[in-house]
Amino acid sequence: MNIGQIKLLSWLAAGLLTAGLAFYVYSFVRGFKDLNRGLDVAKIDAVLLQGEPPQSKSDDLTNYEDIRRLILPSCEKCKSNPNCKHLNWTGNAKPQPVEDTSGPATTVVPKTPVKDLVRILFVKADLSDPKGSAIFLRYKTASGVTAKSPTGSFQFKVGEHLHAPLDHITVEAITAEGVTFAFQDVSRDKEMLGPAEFDAKTVVVQVDESGVMLPKIANPIPRGASPAWNPERTSPIGTNAYKIGTEDAKEFEKDWDRIFAQDLRHERHKDPRTGKYDGIEIKSVTPGSIAERHGAQSGDVVKSINGQPVTSTAEAINFVKLHKDQYTTWEVVIENRGRTRTMVFHSPQR
Repeated sequence: MNIGQIKLLSWLAAGLLTAGLAFYVYSFVRGFKDLNRGLDVAKIDAVLLQGEPPQSKSDDLTNYEDIRRLILPSCEKCKSNPNCKHLNWTGNAKPQPVEDTSGPATTVVPKTPVKDLVRILFVKADLSDPKGSAIFLRYKTASGVTAKSPTGSFQFKVGEHLHAPLDHITVEAITAEGVTFAFQDVSRDKEMLGPAEFDAKTVVVQVDESGVMLPKIANPIPRGASPAWNPERTSPIGTNAYKIGTEDAKEFEKDWDRIFAQDLRHERHKDPRTGKYDGIEIKSVTPGSIAERHGAQSGDVVKSINGQPVTSTAEAINFVKLHKDQYTTWEVVIENRGRTRTMVFHSPQR
């Protein structure tokens, strides 16, 4: 096939395509008017009327509510219509409605802790005769007590009730640690409340009836030249007060790392409110150890030493080492179960 034949075939194919396209355009234009013409409603109705009308199947339908009564044991109508019937598929007798004989629901009164209602000013504990014990307290605003006294405080003994509306609270016991309160509601646990902390650094002066300050009484105890008392082992000299023994001081200075590793199980304590470390929590204490002899207890959280906050054992040890020649008295503030106490340690005198 030469070039001329190829050109001829190409022209013939192009001519056929052109003729086909022209015929298609002609047919579209010719029927365009029929496409724009509206539907013949009469013809449509005639076609539809030629078919058979749909048969109604209403006889085959069942009421939905009837089906529900066959399947469900109850429905919303049963609440207002006691004659509403349902099939019992279980075979058991229909349960009868139970009358509520419990009476009106009782209102639960919130139990406010005693510490939010009263403030213990001081406690007089008679260990030989509990009848001689007494407490002095002051009501807080939240108590709602309207009773008045010249001093604003009230005295109570064992067995006495507080003033209304707190007359359901009774002073059950008075000890050196605090006051135990019992409640008329026997299911409520008893609560113990100690006296408010007293600032022992505040100067207390003595005045006569006219308010004039009396002269300071001289110390009647003579001071001799006898050597200072230095026990070998740490000994208690008062409530939360200790005299550090000479041998204990040497042992602690020599083996402090062993003591903290073996005698104590501790970790840094984190304040649950702020999420910050605020002390050293003692988890457990080895019985008979030097730590136990110095008053350490499980649950103690050491907060500060001589006013210096500590949050780790390293901070506490470094503070003591740097100031051991500066202080002879060490005040350790400890918190345990919401109550704070101050442990006082006196170094051996040289």
